[in-house]
Amino acid sequence: VFYYNPFGMLMSIGASIAISLLIYHDRFKLSTLQMGLLTILTFIFIYDLLYSLSRASWVSFAVFVLCISALNYKKFNLKIIITLLLVLALIILFVTNDGSILARFNQLLQGDSSDRYYIWENSIKAFLQSPLFGYGLNSFKQVVTAKYSATHNSILELLLYVGLVGFVAFSYM
Repeated sequence: VFYYNPFGMLMSIGASIAISLLIYHDRFKLSTLQMGLLTILTFIFIYDLLYSLSRASWVSFAVFVLCISALNYKKFNLKIIITLLLVLALIILFVTNDGSILARFNQLLQGDSSDRYYIWENSIKAFLQSPLFGYGLNSFKQVVTAKYSATHNSILELLLYVGLVGFVAFSYM
């Protein structure tokens, strides 16, 4: 979790779980105190999610919110709608007032891949040169390019580091 994408994904998962618990609070018989703590926790997760600068995590969280909203629109009461609007307003406030978030958000809207296609193409070429055992952990900069720090693709990174043998072993874990 030392890179912003895994951190952002954890924050997205945390926010999604917290929101799900808030929506389905009647099934879990949550107290008012627990609901309040979950609301605070949701805001913390979303705040951290925004500042992770992980565009993939933002998109996955947005898809979750759209899906959970579509599935539960009949459960929405005034309190839930006000909370969702407050969260949306805070997100807009953060996005428009922070240059780093705004820049990443603009990259997302423009479809900027951050040179991922170049990285993936060269990672695949490197993997094909040593497909059985890979190159070892954290070998990306030495094998592919020193310009970037990671493959931005977990499966490709695993194949590059441990090859097909390690990938198959990892898949059976």
